[in-house]
Amino acid sequence: MKLRIGVEIALVVVGVLVVGAVAAYLKFGFVEGETAKPAVGSCVGPNPEAETMKLVDCAAPGAAHKVVGVVEGKTRAEVNQVCQEFGAADSFLFLWEGADTPATRGQVLCLAKIPKS
Repeated sequence: MKLRIGVEIALVVVGVLVVGAVAAYLKFGFVEGETAKPAVGSCVGPNPEAETMKLVDCAAPGAAHKVVGVVEGKTRAEVNQVCQEFGAADSFLFLWEGADTPATRGQVLCLAKIPKS
């Protein structure tokens, strides 16, 4: 009887941990250092490129750029003008899935350099 209660308690604890982990992933959308599509306020490391971009803590020494704007559904030809509406932006990163053609639409991340103190 005691063994059965222990097993039931263990299953409940594991279930709660799994639900908590899934909820945290859905809320935050990424794990620090993981390649992901960041949101406004996220930070990326130096020399951000679509293939190698990593999210980092904005207070970390490796944080070089902060995302100040995100614009969806733009083509590569449109990206040069997109970030002008975000005054702090001094560069951009174009993210897409699949083939990179002139008609490919993707997400534009407008980036601002993080000043080093």
